Amino acid sequence: MRKPSAKQGENASGKTLRAAGGNLFGAVWIWLSLWGLEWYLRAFLSCPQRYGLWISAGWAAAAAATVLLFPRTAARILYGIGYFPLALFAAGQVGCHKILGHMIWLSDISHLGEGAEYGGTILGGLSAAYWLALAALIAAGVVGVVFLPSFRRRWYWRGALLAIAAVGLLFARSTLSRCLYYDASSDREKSDATVFRLTTTNYGIYTTLYDAEQTYTVCGYYQLLEQDVKQHHIKPLLPSYQQELADKKETADAFFSSRTGGGDNEMTGLLAGKNVVMVLMETMDDFLFNEEDTPTLCRLMGEGINFTNFYTPVYSSIHTFNTEFCANTGFFLPTSGKSALYYSKNDFSESLPFLFRALGYRANAFHYNTPVFYNRGVMLPAIGYEAYNCYADDTDDEQDLYDECYLFKNDALRELALNRSSPFFDYIITRNAHTPYTYDDPFAQYALNLHPEYKGKYGNETLDVIECKARAVDDLFAELLKQLQAYGQLENTVIVAFTDHYAYPISDQAMVQKLSGVDNTYLEMKTPCFIWSAGMKPVTVDKTLNTADFVPTLVNLFGLDSDRNYLGRDAFDESYPGYVVFSDGSWLSGGVLCSGGQVTEELWDGAAEDVDIEAMNRLAANFIQTSDALMETDYYRGK
Repeated sequence: MRKPSAKQGENASGKTLRAAGGNLFGAVWIWLSLWGLEWYLRAFLSCPQRYGLWISAGWAAAAAATVLLFPRTAARILYGIGYFPLALFAAGQVGCHKILGHMIWLSDISHLGEGAEYGGTILGGLSAAYWLALAALIAAGVVGVVFLPSFRRRWYWRGALLAIAAVGLLFARSTLSRCLYYDASSDREKSDATVFRLTTTNYGIYTTLYDAEQTYTVCGYYQLLEQDVKQHHIKPLLPSYQQELADKKETADAFFSSRTGGGDNEMTGLLAGKNVVMVLMETMDDFLFNEEDTPTLCRLMGEGINFTNFYTPVYSSIHTFNTEFCANTGFFLPTSGKSALYYSKNDFSESLPFLFRALGYRANAFHYNTPVFYNRGVMLPAIGYEAYNCYADDTDDEQDLYDECYLFKNDALRELALNRSSPFFDYIITRNAHTPYTYDDPFAQYALNLHPEYKGKYGNETLDVIECKARAVDDLFAELLKQLQAYGQLENTVIVAFTDHYAYPISDQAMVQKLSGVDNTYLEMKTPCFIWSAGMKPVTVDKTLNTADFVPTLVNLFGLDSDRNYLGRDAFDESYPGYVVFSDGSWLSGGVLCSGGQVTEELWDGAAEDVDIEAMNRLAANFIQTSDALMETDYYRGK
């Protein structure tokens, strides 16, 4: 047998070295691509803490080693079905943060369909850097699949890979432990357990899961996913979860029992017995209210009860339905990430429509959109409405759905809403002021045909369109007054109006903040809210209020049940100082904005001197826990 020549030996050695180099490159690339998702999120979200970065490094090492345990073809498949969904969800988190201002939980993916019809506008608002980064993520995954190592998985290699996976997980766990306890060690000796629940420590943020973005900031992408899956999807299936629910009920009981004040006041029963038309004004931010563009709304606001510091915080990824749900039931959607539909069998007998129906009122909801949107066809009857009435069921003309006043132009719908045979509680959801804000949007074109003077009026397409759409909403209120007069119901009807959220869909948020006269997203959440009844004495309420205060305030005004325990408080209760708690534990009260347990802004000089910061931090944490408990434990059943 001929021995290989020196040249052939050199070629073989070269091939071996190149193969080894290629395998090493592929293995390192798999790890770096998985760890790179953490770097990608940090680049766009400006995450200040470093712990999550190293926790994700451990997770990525464990995942990469696990993938490499398998033969090359199987490893490619396993890597692909792991990496690309993770990359797309990471990109989705960045997109949601840019559009909605916050990150989401896994279960929020089920709500993607609600925004499908505005997808072009939403995606169009993302920067070129976002799309280039997304392309880079996909390219990194393709490189990983192509260059995945081809070495033979001998027993010693598998042993080494198993060791790397174990070390990676151990490193991630030990780093997480240091992260959670380094700033809570001094607190652990305190007897007050609520100290661990505050959002001022990593431990509190991670264990309470108030907010997806805060949790990510503490522990990184992979640990966030693990905590999300474990706490939101696995834990509720375990027998021990029932004990946790019992503990949450006790938390809610303690929250309510700690209150003082309440009871009747000078506004109790002021509007008792009157009909109610409650209107959710989609995206009608405060800067849209002015005498020129919304004269009817300004008149009603000036003649009625005007809540000048009313905030609509977001407690889930769904801005509109979050406020809609709270304004009807008295508490927010859970911060746990579960869809409201999951709780559709709960007892909502404390809701406004149920309380009015108990007094013999008819209660109906009206909107143009289909019943599957936000699952309104299920959820609105679940919280007390006799029916969700979709305009599309009564017309084949698409133009009718662009008309904000269609409810009163359709004979059947108008009769259902304003029939005098019994008192009524109508809930109307407007549409026009919703995104998109371009001249070619069908709703914008319809509004511009009604009010052509708005095209070019402000010299800015976005402002022209949203102000014109706001005028179309104003037309609805003008038509409502006209129809109430025609039905002889004007003197006996109360109009209640609130906005679901600030104009966050506008991509130029600097412009929105300037128009609203604020300098941060928390303060942007102040939205219009008023109550009007013919001949009533005008009242201005400057107290800081939140959406949860809406129901107990109406309960008091209509004399429905002033003894009922609600998350919020009656705006006219003199013992209630007024506050808003945001979903991340930040709060605003007495002119003080506090975030992360620290004062970040005073709305006037010296405001912090009159506010007990520590007490409000504890209250904010308990407020969120109680709001979640009301939903998760079906709190009102049997009460």
